[in-house]
Amino acid sequence: MTSLGGNMQKFVPTRGLQVQYAMATINTGSPNTSDVRDFGIYGLYGNGGTFNYAGFYRDSTTKRWTAFTSTAAPDFVTGAATSSLAGYTKANLDCGTLFSSAITNSGAVSVGAGLTVVGQIGASDGTVSAPGISFSNELGTGLYRVTTGRLALAAGGSSLLDANTTRILLPTCGIYAPNTGTVSITSPSYSFSSSNTTGHRYSGASMTFSVNGTDVMDLATGAVTNLQRTYVTANGSASSPDITFNDGSGASGIYITGSALTLNINFSIASSRIAYIAPAGFFANQVSTPILTNSGSISVTAAMNLNANNLTTTGSISTAVLTASGTLSVTAPINMNSSNITSVNSLSLSTLTGPATIAVSQNMDMGSNTLIASNIQGASSTVTFNSGSGRLVAGNARFATSVKTANYSVVSTDYMLEFTVSTSVTCTLPLAANVIGQRFVILLNGTGSVVVACSGSDTFQNNATSITIVRNRSAIHLLPSAGGTFWITL
Repeated sequence: MTSLGGNMQKFVPTRGLQVQYAMATINTGSPNTSDVRDFGIYGLYGNGGTFNYAGFYRDSTTKRWTAFTSTAAPDFVTGAATSSLAGYTKANLDCGTLFSSAITNSGAVSVGAGLTVVGQIGASDGTVSAPGISFSNELGTGLYRVTTGRLALAAGGSSLLDANTTRILLPTCGIYAPNTGTVSITSPSYSFSSSNTTGHRYSGASMTFSVNGTDVMDLATGAVTNLQRTYVTANGSASSPDITFNDGSGASGIYITGSALTLNINFSIASSRIAYIAPAGFFANQVSTPILTNSGSISVTAAMNLNANNLTTTGSISTAVLTASGTLSVTAPINMNSSNITSVNSLSLSTLTGPATIAVSQNMDMGSNTLIASNIQGASSTVTFNSGSGRLVAGNARFATSVKTANYSVVSTDYMLEFTVSTSVTCTLPLAANVIGQRFVILLNGTGSVVVACSGSDTFQNNATSITIVRNRSAIHLLPSAGGTFWITL
Protein backbone atom coordinates (compact mmCIF):
# COMPACT_ATOMS: atom_id res chain seq x y z
CA MET A 1 0.00 0.00 0.00
CA THR A 2 1.31 3.45 -0.91
CA SER A 3 0.14 6.68 0.84
CA LEU A 4 0.29 10.10 -0.83
CA GLY A 5 0.07 13.30 1.18
CA GLY A 6 -1.20 16.70 0.09
CA ASN A 7 -2.69 16.96 -3.37
CA MET A 8 -0.48 14.32 -4.89
CA GLN A 9 -1.76 10.94 -6.11
CA LYS A 10 0.08 7.78 -7.12
CA PHE A 11 -1.30 4.47 -8.37
CA VAL A 12 0.53 1.28 -7.34
CA PRO A 13 -1.42 -1.63 -8.90
CA THR A 14 0.19 -4.35 -6.87
CA ARG A 15 -0.57 -2.94 -3.44
CA GLY A 16 -3.73 -0.89 -3.88
CA LEU A 17 -4.17 2.84 -3.42
CA GLN A 18 -4.83 5.04 -0.40
CA VAL A 19 -5.27 8.79 -0.89
CA GLN A 20 -5.29 10.84 2.28
CA TYR A 21 -5.84 14.59 2.49
CA ALA A 22 -6.53 16.49 5.63
CA MET A 23 -9.22 14.45 7.47
CA ALA A 24 -10.46 12.36 4.51
CA THR A 25 -9.17 9.03 3.29
CA ILE A 26 -9.94 7.11 0.09
CA ASN A 27 -8.77 3.54 0.26
CA THR A 28 -9.05 0.92 -2.49
CA GLY A 29 -7.89 -1.77 -0.11
CA SER A 30 -4.99 -4.18 -0.33
CA PRO A 31 -4.78 -6.22 -3.55
CA ASN A 32 -8.38 -7.38 -3.91
CA THR A 33 -8.31 -9.75 -6.87
CA SER A 34 -10.55 -12.26 -5.09
CA ASP A 35 -12.99 -9.62 -3.75
CA VAL A 36 -12.25 -10.41 -0.10
CA ARG A 37 -11.47 -6.89 1.14
CA ASP A 38 -13.78 -4.03 2.06
CA PHE A 39 -12.85 -0.69 0.56
CA GLY A 40 -14.30 2.81 0.58
CA ILE A 41 -14.01 6.43 1.71
CA TYR A 42 -14.18 7.75 5.26
CA GLY A 43 -13.40 10.80 7.27
CA LEU A 44 -12.27 11.61 10.78
CA TYR A 45 -14.13 14.03 13.06
CA GLY A 46 -13.76 15.11 16.64
CA ASN A 47 -16.34 14.27 19.29
CA GLY A 48 -15.72 15.80 22.72
CA GLY A 49 -11.97 15.18 22.77
CA THR A 50 -12.16 11.84 20.93
CA PHE A 51 -12.21 11.02 17.25
CA ASN A 52 -14.91 9.12 15.32
CA TYR A 53 -15.03 7.89 11.76
CA ALA A 54 -17.80 8.15 9.14
CA GLY A 55 -18.05 7.27 5.48
CA PHE A 56 -19.05 4.75 2.84
CA TYR A 57 -17.64 1.33 2.17
CA ARG A 58 -18.30 -1.63 -0.10
CA ASP A 59 -18.81 -4.80 1.89
CA SER A 60 -16.99 -7.70 0.19
CA THR A 61 -19.49 -10.17 1.67
CA THR A 62 -22.83 -8.49 0.90
CA LYS A 63 -21.50 -6.70 -2.19
CA ARG A 64 -23.41 -3.60 -1.05
CA TRP A 65 -22.35 -0.01 -0.28
CA THR A 66 -23.09 1.10 3.28
CA ALA A 67 -22.97 4.46 5.10
CA PHE A 68 -21.44 4.00 8.57
CA THR A 69 -19.96 5.56 11.67
CA SER A 70 -17.49 3.98 14.12
CA THR A 71 -15.07 4.82 16.89
CA ALA A 72 -12.25 2.87 15.21
CA ALA A 73 -10.66 3.47 11.84
CA PRO A 74 -11.62 1.04 9.07
CA ASP A 75 -8.93 -1.43 8.09
CA PHE A 76 -9.00 -1.87 4.34
CA VAL A 77 -5.45 -3.26 4.30
CA THR A 78 -5.53 -6.40 6.41
CA GLY A 79 -9.09 -7.15 5.47
CA ALA A 80 -10.88 -6.87 8.85
CA ALA A 81 -14.67 -6.56 8.30
CA THR A 82 -15.78 -2.94 8.63
CA SER A 83 -19.02 -4.03 10.29
CA SER A 84 -16.96 -5.47 13.19
CA LEU A 85 -15.32 -2.15 14.09
CA ALA A 86 -15.72 -0.78 17.60
CA GLY A 87 -18.74 1.52 17.81
CA TYR A 88 -19.87 0.51 14.31
CA THR A 89 -23.38 1.49 13.26
CA LYS A 90 -25.10 2.19 9.98
CA ALA A 91 -25.46 5.90 9.34
CA ASN A 92 -28.42 7.88 8.05
CA LEU A 93 -28.49 8.97 4.41
CA ASP A 94 -30.16 12.21 3.39
CA CYS A 95 -30.52 12.95 -0.32
CA GLY A 96 -32.62 14.85 -2.83
CA THR A 97 -33.75 12.55 -5.61
CA LEU A 98 -32.77 8.91 -5.40
CA PHE A 99 -32.72 6.87 -8.59
CA SER A 100 -32.60 3.12 -8.21
CA SER A 101 -33.66 0.06 -10.18
CA ALA A 102 -34.50 -1.71 -6.89
CA ILE A 103 -34.49 -0.87 -3.16
CA THR A 104 -34.25 -3.65 -0.57
CA ASN A 105 -34.55 -2.54 3.04
CA SER A 106 -34.49 -4.45 6.33
CA GLY A 107 -35.14 -1.41 8.52
CA ALA A 108 -37.00 1.88 8.21
CA VAL A 109 -36.90 4.19 5.18
CA SER A 110 -37.79 7.83 5.85
CA VAL A 111 -38.86 9.90 2.84
CA GLY A 112 -39.46 13.59 3.42
CA ALA A 113 -41.01 15.09 0.29
CA GLY A 114 -42.36 11.98 -1.40
CA LEU A 115 -41.26 8.77 -3.05
CA THR A 116 -41.63 8.07 -6.76
CA VAL A 117 -41.15 4.46 -7.76
CA VAL A 118 -41.04 3.12 -11.30
CA GLY A 119 -41.68 -0.59 -10.84
CA GLN A 120 -42.64 -2.38 -7.63
CA ILE A 121 -42.06 -1.90 -3.90
CA GLY A 122 -41.24 -5.22 -2.25
CA ALA A 123 -42.37 -5.00 1.38
CA SER A 124 -42.34 -7.85 3.89
CA ASP A 125 -45.62 -9.75 4.48
CA GLY A 126 -46.09 -8.39 7.97
CA THR A 127 -48.80 -9.45 10.43
CA VAL A 128 -52.01 -8.00 11.80
CA SER A 129 -50.08 -6.41 14.67
CA ALA A 130 -47.11 -5.33 12.52
CA PRO A 131 -48.27 -4.75 8.91
CA GLY A 132 -45.67 -4.87 6.16
CA ILE A 133 -46.69 -1.36 5.06
CA SER A 134 -47.55 0.84 8.05
CA PHE A 135 -47.14 4.38 9.43
CA SER A 136 -44.34 5.76 11.57
CA ASN A 137 -46.79 7.22 14.08
CA GLU A 138 -48.86 4.00 14.26
CA LEU A 139 -47.02 0.83 13.31
CA GLY A 140 -50.07 -1.37 14.01
CA THR A 141 -52.10 0.25 11.22
CA GLY A 142 -51.50 -0.57 7.55
CA LEU A 143 -51.51 -3.33 4.92
CA TYR A 144 -50.22 -6.88 5.30
CA ARG A 145 -50.20 -10.09 3.24
CA VAL A 146 -52.06 -13.03 4.88
CA THR A 147 -51.19 -15.70 2.32
CA THR A 148 -51.06 -16.21 -1.46
CA GLY A 149 -53.57 -13.90 -3.18
CA ARG A 150 -54.95 -12.59 0.14
CA LEU A 151 -54.50 -9.00 1.34
CA ALA A 152 -55.63 -7.55 4.67
CA LEU A 153 -55.98 -4.13 6.25
CA ALA A 154 -55.19 -3.66 9.95
CA ALA A 155 -56.15 -0.80 12.26
CA GLY A 156 -54.67 -0.56 15.74
CA GLY A 157 -53.41 -4.14 15.55
CA SER A 158 -56.83 -5.63 14.61
CA SER A 159 -57.99 -6.95 11.25
CA LEU A 160 -60.30 -4.42 9.60
CA LEU A 161 -60.64 -5.88 6.07
CA ASP A 162 -59.57 -9.22 4.60
CA ALA A 163 -59.83 -9.72 0.82
CA ASN A 164 -58.96 -12.27 -1.85
CA THR A 165 -60.07 -12.77 -5.45
CA THR A 166 -63.55 -14.05 -4.47
CA ARG A 167 -64.67 -12.08 -1.41
CA ILE A 168 -64.11 -9.16 0.93
CA LEU A 169 -64.46 -9.88 4.66
CA LEU A 170 -65.03 -7.26 7.35
CA PRO A 171 -64.19 -9.20 10.55
CA THR A 172 -64.82 -6.55 13.20
CA CYS A 173 -66.82 -3.67 11.73
CA GLY A 174 -69.61 -2.62 9.39
CA ILE A 175 -69.78 -0.31 6.38
CA TYR A 176 -71.43 3.07 6.72
CA ALA A 177 -72.82 4.88 3.69
CA PRO A 178 -74.73 8.15 3.26
CA ASN A 179 -78.53 8.14 3.34
CA THR A 180 -79.02 11.77 2.40
CA GLY A 181 -78.03 14.08 -0.42
CA THR A 182 -78.14 12.41 -3.85
CA VAL A 183 -79.15 8.96 -2.53
CA SER A 184 -82.30 7.76 -4.38
CA ILE A 185 -83.85 4.83 -6.26
CA THR A 186 -81.58 5.57 -9.21
CA SER A 187 -78.56 6.32 -7.02
CA PRO A 188 -78.50 3.85 -4.09
CA SER A 189 -75.94 4.09 -1.27
CA TYR A 190 -74.49 0.73 -2.28
CA SER A 191 -74.39 -0.14 -5.98
CA PHE A 192 -72.32 -2.01 -8.56
CA SER A 193 -69.74 -0.81 -11.03
CA SER A 194 -71.65 -2.39 -13.92
CA SER A 195 -75.00 -0.93 -12.76
CA ASN A 196 -74.90 2.08 -10.47
CA THR A 197 -78.73 2.13 -10.35
CA THR A 198 -78.86 -1.34 -8.77
CA GLY A 199 -78.27 -1.69 -5.04
CA HIS A 200 -79.81 -0.73 -1.71
CA ARG A 201 -80.24 2.35 0.45
CA TYR A 202 -81.68 3.48 3.77
CA SER A 203 -84.88 5.47 3.40
CA GLY A 204 -86.63 6.75 6.50
CA ALA A 205 -87.30 3.68 8.64
CA SER A 206 -86.83 1.09 5.91
CA MET A 207 -84.15 -0.53 3.77
CA THR A 208 -84.99 -0.31 0.07
CA PHE A 209 -83.56 -2.48 -2.72
CA SER A 210 -83.65 -1.34 -6.33
CA VAL A 211 -82.77 -2.94 -9.68
CA ASN A 212 -82.08 -0.75 -12.70
CA GLY A 213 -83.67 2.21 -10.94
CA THR A 214 -86.86 0.37 -9.87
CA ASP A 215 -87.75 -0.61 -6.30
CA VAL A 216 -88.07 -4.40 -5.89
CA MET A 217 -88.31 -4.74 -2.09
CA ASP A 218 -88.67 -2.60 1.04
CA LEU A 219 -87.72 -3.92 4.47
CA ALA A 220 -89.14 -2.30 7.60
CA THR A 221 -89.73 -3.42 11.17
CA GLY A 222 -92.23 -6.28 11.04
CA ALA A 223 -93.00 -5.98 7.31
CA VAL A 224 -91.70 -6.70 3.82
CA THR A 225 -93.39 -4.57 1.17
CA ASN A 226 -93.13 -3.97 -2.56
CA LEU A 227 -91.77 -7.50 -2.93
CA GLN A 228 -91.26 -8.49 -6.57
CA ARG A 229 -89.82 -12.01 -6.09
CA THR A 230 -88.56 -14.04 -3.14
CA TYR A 231 -85.82 -16.66 -3.00
CA VAL A 232 -85.00 -18.69 0.11
CA THR A 233 -82.04 -20.95 0.71
CA ALA A 234 -83.19 -23.23 3.54
CA ASN A 235 -86.01 -25.79 3.30
CA GLY A 236 -87.71 -25.03 6.60
CA SER A 237 -90.43 -27.20 8.17
CA ALA A 238 -94.10 -27.13 9.11
CA SER A 239 -93.29 -25.63 12.53
CA SER A 240 -90.55 -23.33 11.20
CA PRO A 241 -91.34 -22.39 7.56
CA ASP A 242 -88.92 -20.35 5.46
CA ILE A 243 -91.48 -17.69 4.56
CA THR A 244 -93.63 -16.74 7.55
CA PHE A 245 -96.35 -14.26 8.37
CA ASN A 246 -96.69 -11.71 11.14
CA ASP A 247 -99.02 -13.82 13.32
CA GLY A 248 -96.69 -13.84 16.28
CA SER A 249 -95.96 -17.57 16.12
CA GLY A 250 -93.54 -17.90 13.22
CA ALA A 251 -95.15 -21.29 12.57
CA SER A 252 -97.44 -20.35 9.66
CA GLY A 253 -96.04 -19.95 6.17
CA ILE A 254 -94.42 -21.71 3.22
CA TYR A 255 -91.58 -24.24 3.14
CA ILE A 256 -90.24 -26.94 0.77
CA THR A 257 -89.46 -30.63 1.07
CA GLY A 258 -87.77 -33.07 -1.31
CA SER A 259 -85.77 -31.99 -4.33
CA ALA A 260 -85.86 -31.94 -8.15
CA LEU A 261 -88.75 -34.11 -9.44
CA THR A 262 -89.94 -34.91 -5.90
CA LEU A 263 -89.99 -31.28 -4.74
CA ASN A 264 -93.04 -30.20 -2.72
CA ILE A 265 -94.03 -26.62 -1.90
CA ASN A 266 -95.82 -26.84 1.45
CA PHE A 267 -98.20 -24.52 3.29
CA SER A 268 -98.51 -24.65 7.08
CA ILE A 269 -100.74 -23.02 9.68
CA ALA A 270 -99.85 -23.19 13.37
CA SER A 271 -97.12 -25.82 12.72
CA SER A 272 -99.44 -28.12 10.70
CA ARG A 273 -99.20 -28.69 6.96
CA ILE A 274 -102.57 -27.91 5.36
CA ALA A 275 -101.68 -28.21 1.67
CA TYR A 276 -98.81 -28.72 -0.75
CA ILE A 277 -97.98 -28.48 -4.45
CA ALA A 278 -96.13 -31.38 -6.06
CA PRO A 279 -95.19 -32.18 -9.68
CA ALA A 280 -98.39 -34.32 -9.89
CA GLY A 281 -100.71 -31.52 -8.77
CA PHE A 282 -102.19 -29.69 -5.78
CA PHE A 283 -102.91 -31.61 -2.56
CA ALA A 284 -104.84 -30.15 0.36
CA ASN A 285 -106.34 -31.06 3.71
CA GLN A 286 -109.40 -29.04 2.79
CA VAL A 287 -110.55 -27.66 -0.55
CA SER A 288 -113.27 -25.05 -0.92
CA THR A 289 -113.68 -23.83 -4.46
CA PRO A 290 -116.48 -22.93 -6.90
CA ILE A 291 -114.96 -25.08 -9.68
CA LEU A 292 -112.08 -27.55 -9.49
CA THR A 293 -110.65 -28.96 -12.73
CA ASN A 294 -107.53 -31.10 -12.76
CA SER A 295 -105.72 -33.37 -15.22
CA GLY A 296 -103.93 -35.34 -12.49
CA SER A 297 -104.76 -36.72 -9.07
CA ILE A 298 -106.70 -34.73 -6.47
CA SER A 299 -106.02 -35.53 -2.83
CA VAL A 300 -107.54 -33.97 0.30
CA THR A 301 -107.45 -35.00 3.94
CA ALA A 302 -110.67 -33.34 5.17
CA ALA A 303 -113.91 -32.01 3.67
CA MET A 304 -114.02 -30.98 0.01
CA ASN A 305 -116.75 -28.43 -0.56
CA LEU A 306 -117.35 -27.59 -4.20
CA ASN A 307 -119.94 -24.90 -3.45
CA ALA A 308 -122.65 -26.40 -5.72
CA ASN A 309 -120.30 -26.71 -8.70
CA ASN A 310 -118.53 -29.45 -10.62
CA LEU A 311 -115.51 -31.55 -9.71
CA THR A 312 -113.88 -32.65 -12.98
CA THR A 313 -110.66 -34.64 -13.21
CA THR A 314 -108.93 -37.02 -15.60
CA GLY A 315 -106.95 -38.47 -12.70
CA SER A 316 -108.21 -39.98 -9.47
CA ILE A 317 -109.52 -38.92 -6.07
CA SER A 318 -107.59 -40.75 -3.38
CA THR A 319 -109.17 -42.15 -0.22
CA ALA A 320 -105.82 -41.81 1.46
CA VAL A 321 -106.66 -38.13 1.75
CA LEU A 322 -110.47 -38.17 1.45
CA THR A 323 -110.97 -39.39 4.98
CA ALA A 324 -113.98 -41.16 6.45
CA SER A 325 -114.89 -38.01 8.36
CA GLY A 326 -114.81 -35.83 5.26
CA THR A 327 -117.88 -34.87 3.22
CA LEU A 328 -118.01 -34.32 -0.54
CA SER A 329 -121.11 -32.20 -1.26
CA VAL A 330 -122.15 -31.44 -4.83
CA THR A 331 -125.27 -30.25 -6.62
CA ALA A 332 -123.88 -30.86 -10.10
CA PRO A 333 -122.39 -33.95 -11.79
CA ILE A 334 -119.18 -35.63 -10.68
CA ASN A 335 -117.56 -37.02 -13.82
CA MET A 336 -114.43 -39.09 -13.29
CA ASN A 337 -113.69 -39.39 -17.04
CA SER A 338 -112.81 -43.10 -17.06
CA SER A 339 -110.54 -42.83 -14.02
CA ASN A 340 -110.77 -44.50 -10.63
CA ILE A 341 -112.39 -42.57 -7.83
CA THR A 342 -110.26 -44.41 -5.24
CA SER A 343 -106.86 -45.03 -3.77
CA VAL A 344 -107.45 -48.80 -4.12
CA ASN A 345 -110.36 -48.62 -6.54
CA SER A 346 -112.73 -47.17 -3.95
CA LEU A 347 -114.10 -43.94 -2.55
CA SER A 348 -114.59 -43.77 1.23
CA LEU A 349 -116.60 -40.83 2.61
CA SER A 350 -119.09 -40.23 5.40
CA THR A 351 -121.67 -38.89 2.92
CA LEU A 352 -121.74 -38.34 -0.83
CA THR A 353 -124.74 -36.22 -1.85
CA GLY A 354 -125.90 -34.64 -5.06
CA PRO A 355 -129.32 -34.37 -6.70
CA ALA A 356 -127.72 -34.44 -10.13
CA THR A 357 -126.18 -37.42 -11.96
CA ILE A 358 -123.12 -39.15 -10.49
CA ALA A 359 -121.21 -40.92 -13.25
CA VAL A 360 -118.86 -43.69 -12.15
CA SER A 361 -116.77 -45.41 -14.80
CA GLN A 362 -114.91 -47.71 -12.42
CA ASN A 363 -115.32 -49.02 -8.88
CA MET A 364 -116.75 -46.98 -6.01
CA ASP A 365 -116.55 -48.43 -2.49
CA MET A 366 -118.74 -46.57 0.01
CA GLY A 367 -117.73 -48.80 2.91
CA SER A 368 -120.27 -48.24 5.72
CA ASN A 369 -121.30 -44.84 4.40
CA THR A 370 -124.22 -43.38 2.47
CA LEU A 371 -124.49 -42.60 -1.24
CA ILE A 372 -127.34 -40.26 -2.16
CA ALA A 373 -128.09 -39.17 -5.73
CA SER A 374 -131.00 -38.80 -8.10
CA ASN A 375 -129.23 -40.84 -10.76
CA ILE A 376 -126.24 -43.18 -10.55
CA GLN A 377 -124.65 -44.42 -13.76
CA GLY A 378 -121.90 -46.98 -14.10
CA ALA A 379 -121.42 -48.47 -17.51
CA SER A 380 -118.67 -50.86 -16.40
CA SER A 381 -118.39 -50.27 -12.67
CA THR A 382 -119.90 -51.13 -9.31
CA VAL A 383 -120.93 -49.25 -6.20
CA THR A 384 -120.44 -51.40 -3.13
CA PHE A 385 -121.25 -51.15 0.59
CA ASN A 386 -119.08 -53.20 2.91
CA SER A 387 -121.33 -53.39 5.98
CA GLY A 388 -124.96 -53.27 6.99
CA SER A 389 -124.71 -49.62 7.95
CA GLY A 390 -124.02 -48.55 4.36
CA ARG A 391 -126.99 -47.08 2.48
CA LEU A 392 -127.91 -46.30 -1.15
CA VAL A 393 -130.55 -43.67 -1.85
CA ALA A 394 -131.12 -42.97 -5.54
CA GLY A 395 -133.96 -42.22 -7.94
CA ASN A 396 -132.34 -44.41 -10.57
CA ALA A 397 -129.34 -46.68 -10.05
CA ARG A 398 -127.82 -48.56 -12.97
CA PHE A 399 -125.06 -51.13 -12.66
CA ALA A 400 -123.18 -53.15 -15.23
CA THR A 401 -123.57 -56.89 -15.70
CA SER A 402 -120.79 -59.43 -16.04
CA VAL A 403 -121.18 -62.31 -18.53
CA LYS A 404 -119.85 -65.75 -17.48
CA THR A 405 -119.56 -68.92 -19.60
CA ALA A 406 -118.02 -71.35 -17.07
CA ASN A 407 -117.75 -72.07 -13.35
CA TYR A 408 -117.29 -68.89 -11.35
CA SER A 409 -116.71 -67.75 -7.72
CA VAL A 410 -118.51 -64.52 -6.83
CA VAL A 411 -116.40 -61.64 -5.41
CA SER A 412 -117.46 -58.60 -3.41
CA THR A 413 -117.27 -56.23 -6.39
CA ASP A 414 -119.74 -58.27 -8.47
CA TYR A 415 -123.42 -57.35 -8.79
CA MET A 416 -125.27 -58.95 -11.71
CA LEU A 417 -123.84 -62.17 -13.22
CA GLU A 418 -125.30 -63.42 -16.50
CA PHE A 419 -124.42 -67.06 -17.28
CA THR A 420 -124.59 -67.82 -20.98
CA VAL A 421 -124.15 -71.60 -20.96
CA SER A 422 -125.51 -74.73 -22.65
CA THR A 423 -124.23 -77.12 -19.95
CA SER A 424 -124.35 -77.19 -16.15
CA VAL A 425 -121.96 -74.79 -14.35
CA THR A 426 -121.47 -73.83 -10.70
CA CYS A 427 -121.64 -70.31 -9.27
CA THR A 428 -120.02 -70.29 -5.81
CA LEU A 429 -121.10 -67.53 -3.40
CA PRO A 430 -118.65 -65.83 -0.99
CA LEU A 431 -119.09 -66.19 2.75
CA ALA A 432 -122.20 -64.23 3.70
CA ALA A 433 -120.41 -62.64 6.65
CA ASN A 434 -117.91 -60.99 4.25
CA VAL A 435 -120.48 -59.24 2.05
CA ILE A 436 -123.19 -58.11 4.47
CA GLY A 437 -125.34 -55.38 2.91
CA GLN A 438 -124.53 -56.33 -0.70
CA ARG A 439 -126.91 -57.77 -3.27
CA PHE A 440 -126.12 -60.22 -6.08
CA VAL A 441 -128.26 -61.15 -9.11
CA ILE A 442 -127.66 -64.52 -10.84
CA LEU A 443 -129.27 -64.87 -14.32
CA LEU A 444 -129.38 -67.92 -16.62
CA ASN A 445 -129.40 -67.02 -20.29
CA GLY A 446 -129.02 -70.31 -22.14
CA THR A 447 -130.14 -73.96 -22.39
CA GLY A 448 -127.88 -75.20 -19.60
CA SER A 449 -128.22 -74.76 -15.83
CA VAL A 450 -126.53 -72.86 -12.98
CA VAL A 451 -125.92 -74.42 -9.57
CA VAL A 452 -125.67 -71.58 -7.02
CA ALA A 453 -123.66 -73.02 -4.10
CA CYS A 454 -122.88 -71.63 -0.61
CA SER A 455 -119.39 -71.49 0.88
CA GLY A 456 -118.29 -72.87 4.22
CA SER A 457 -121.18 -73.54 6.61
CA ASP A 458 -123.50 -71.05 4.92
CA THR A 459 -126.97 -72.13 3.77
CA PHE A 460 -129.99 -70.56 2.20
CA GLN A 461 -132.96 -69.55 4.38
CA ASN A 462 -134.48 -73.03 3.78
CA ASN A 463 -131.25 -74.65 5.04
CA ALA A 464 -130.32 -75.87 1.56
CA THR A 465 -126.67 -75.46 0.58
CA SER A 466 -127.37 -74.93 -3.12
CA ILE A 467 -130.07 -73.77 -5.56
CA THR A 468 -130.19 -74.75 -9.23
CA ILE A 469 -131.49 -72.43 -11.94
CA VAL A 470 -132.76 -74.49 -14.88
CA ARG A 471 -135.19 -72.28 -16.75
CA ASN A 472 -133.83 -70.03 -19.46
CA ARG A 473 -133.88 -66.31 -18.59
CA SER A 474 -134.63 -66.96 -14.95
CA ALA A 475 -132.85 -65.06 -12.17
CA ILE A 476 -132.54 -65.04 -8.40
CA HIS A 477 -131.62 -62.11 -6.13
CA LEU A 478 -129.42 -62.96 -3.17
CA LEU A 479 -128.82 -61.02 0.06
CA PRO A 480 -126.74 -62.14 3.05
CA SER A 481 -128.59 -62.10 6.38
CA ALA A 482 -127.83 -59.29 8.82
CA GLY A 483 -125.87 -61.74 10.95
CA GLY A 484 -124.00 -63.09 7.93
CA THR A 485 -124.88 -66.74 8.59
CA PHE A 486 -127.20 -67.55 5.67
CA TRP A 487 -128.44 -66.28 2.29
CA ILE A 488 -131.90 -64.87 1.47
CA THR A 489 -133.35 -65.36 -1.99
CA LEU A 490 -135.77 -62.82 -3.48
